[in-house]
Amino acid sequence: MLDTAGLALDVFRAWLAGQGVVTRGGRIEDTATAELARALLWQWVTLRAPLGGGGALTPDTYRALRRRLAPDDAPEARLLDHLVLSAVPPAYFPAEVARLNLTDPPERMPHD
Repeated sequence: MLDTAGLALDVFRAWLAGQGVVTRGGRIEDTATAELARALLWQWVTLRAPLGGGGALTPDTYRALRRRLAPDDAPEARLLDHLVLSAVPPAYFPAEVARLNLTDPPERMPHD
């Protein structure tokens, strides 16, 4: 879960800064990867997926784990929390960035 959330946070942070991709572990990751990561996290929280150490991935558990990766006031954390904790799956994240007024979305990236 931490790696999935970390990946989404890294890509959202880069995207909000106007970068199209990030490199993690020698791999290029982009918005498509972040979309998959946030969808998985939403599903895991919604279904209360079991955690390896016991318990389930609840909204509170998710928040505690995400806080290990980014502070609550970081734009990428606010975005990921909104995407993961919504009652229904939110729209493609650039639309949610505009809805949350986090920043003006960067110009269209070549990979979008």
